[in-house]
Amino acid sequence: EIPIYTDSKEMLTLLKILHRSLHECGDGLIADGRLQDLMRRIKCFGMHLLTLDVRQESGRHLMAMDEICAHLDLGKFSSWGEEKKIKFCVQEIQSSR
Repeated sequence: EIPIYTDSKEMLTLLKILHRSLHECGDGLIADGRLQDLMRRIKCFGMHLLTLDVRQESGRHLMAMDEICAHLDLGKFSSWGEEKKIKFCVQEIQSSR
């Protein structure tokens, strides 16, 4: 089972171990690049502002689209066919809403 981290301190502890390990293995460039940037973001903002790639989390994307469409009284996005979803998204991207 994949662990889910909700506590910034727990996540930072593990990232610090990874950072130290990368340095010990001679991969300091990796450790001091994106990994260190991630650690700084977590220290400053907690876990709230971490990025989410919606391609990797389609369930959350679908829930968000359902909420948006419900707010606009357009029905349930998740029940639409693929063509209707694409048409809606393209129209919204092109609109000035």
